Amino acid sequence: MAIIKLKCSECGHEEDFSLTQHKKQTRAPRTYQISIDVDKNKFIGITSDMADAWQEAYPTVDLVQMLKSMIQYYKINPSKTDWYKTILNRLEKSQRYNLYPRTPKKEIVPQKDYTLVCSDCGGTYKVSDKVCPCTKFSKAEKAERVLGGKIIT
Repeated sequence: MAIIKLKCSECGHEEDFSLTQHKKQTRAPRTYQISIDVDKNKFIGITSDMADAWQEAYPTVDLVQMLKSMIQYYKINPSKTDWYKTILNRLEKSQRYNLYPRTPKKEIVPQKDYTLVCSDCGGTYKVSDKVCPCTKFSKAEKAERVLGGKIIT
């Protein structure tokens, strides 16, 4: 155990200081417990504040995908007990080596339901319909025929 003599700059008195005791005294005890419910395939004890903080600290990592893979790993290797430390280590490695890249979410644009003119009969039908009423052709044939037909908005 390393003992250091500290001298006060104001009054000049000396005091013994143990570095190992100081580390033990300043470490805050954890008030949370993270575990895995194997039946439901989910972690128990991860709060939304934790997830938000992790996502902010590791922005390139897909947190949900990483946690899902950790559950599958646990099913094979159930010896892990300190999940908080394990999750932080995995987040660090994932960001460093780009293991679980976070993909930007694609914005879904609703497609308009155009009215098409059939090139065979000249009749009209909607894009949402599979085929023109005059002919029953497949989607591939429809795509070929639509290119030759006119689109009415």
